[in-house]
Amino acid sequence: MRTRRAIATAAAVSALLLAPSLASTAAAGPPADTPPAHAGGHSGGHSGGQSSDKGGAGKSPGSGKNAGATAKAVAKQIRAVDRMLAKVADAPRLLALPEDQRATLLASVQADRDALTSLGEAVATGTTTGKQARKSLRGYRPENYRKAVNILRDAADLADVSDGDSAVADLIDQAVTAALSVTATSPRGLVKQARKDLATAWDLDDEGTDDAPDGTDEDED
Repeated sequence: MRTRRAIATAAAVSALLLAPSLASTAAAGPPADTPPAHAGGHSGGHSGGQSSDKGGAGKSPGSGKNAGATAKAVAKQIRAVDRMLAKVADAPRLLALPEDQRATLLASVQADRDALTSLGEAVATGTTTGKQARKSLRGYRPENYRKAVNILRDAADLADVSDGDSAVADLIDQAVTAALSVTATSPRGLVKQARKDLATAWDLDDEGTDDAPDGTDEDED
């Protein structure tokens, strides 16, 4: 009897000890399932990144900046040519020419400068590309005016010493007319022909042959 009572007592005590543990386990519920690796997260992330890349694929970043840089570079070149023309207009040798010749050349210089201003405005507004503007600028040769002034001065020297030969006079007139028609964009052939006419005139003039200035051909290209 004592043995049975001891066993019953031990069983009651064990039940009392196990009851709190079972209660806490029941309250916690079953363990949460571990989500499968890479389920949905990666696919959503990757697809989002791909759409972002596609969205920027058609763009050309910096194209606007490049166009602005080109316009600034062309504007700088235009200003440089304009400064050279301004120096031509103030050159003492040009200003020392007879009034009618001086006025003609100065009017041509101003027309060239006005054309440069228009070119700069066309580039700024986008009606002319930088490539087209650079091509136009390559045609500007402000030194044409210096050569024209030299021709006019030499022609005046020959006219002073000439004996009045009509052939010489005609050649002088041709050279002077060509020199006065010079602009910064004149073809090189115009100046060369004027120099050639003047050199021939010196050769035809008996008195001018020995007195022809050494600088007649100093501007050969």
